[in-house]
Amino acid sequence: METVEASGSTEGTSTNSSLGGATPGLVGEAVNRVTQAAGEMIEQAKSKGGSIATAATGTAKDLLGQRIAAGGEWIGHLAESTKCAADNLQGKSPQFAGLVRQAGESIETLSSELQNRSVDELAQTATDFARRRPEVVFGVSALLAFVAFRVFAGAATNTARQV
Repeated sequence: METVEASGSTEGTSTNSSLGGATPGLVGEAVNRVTQAAGEMIEQAKSKGGSIATAATGTAKDLLGQRIAAGGEWIGHLAESTKCAADNLQGKSPQFAGLVRQAGESIETLSSELQNRSVDELAQTATDFARRRPEVVFGVSALLAFVAFRVFAGAATNTARQV
């Protein structure tokens, strides 16, 4: 029986092993080429997937930024209304009017912060606040959970009464 030469010529030869008569060097070279090609394909997929993810993240941030800015504008209208209410209360209760005016100014500051900051800056500000004051974050979370529970429990009770 003849074996395959390292040159790769197979004409008129028969095989003597389960590898088709190929030498270990040729098999190793083929494996290396397949591994290299697979690695290149994986890198291309990562690159394309990463660019798609980056574009999607950018689009999501832009949309979120637009929604936050719109919310900031709405909060600005609320601040104006609060200040108008303070002006109306000035004659009847000057001390209460001062408190309402301060609340309006705080609301106006929040509005301008929301309209003038990026999503990343707002996220960083929220993270910094949560690190400085975790008890406030926990308290607000508990309060929101309680309100949500009451709303859903009330809705379930109303639905049960209607049935």
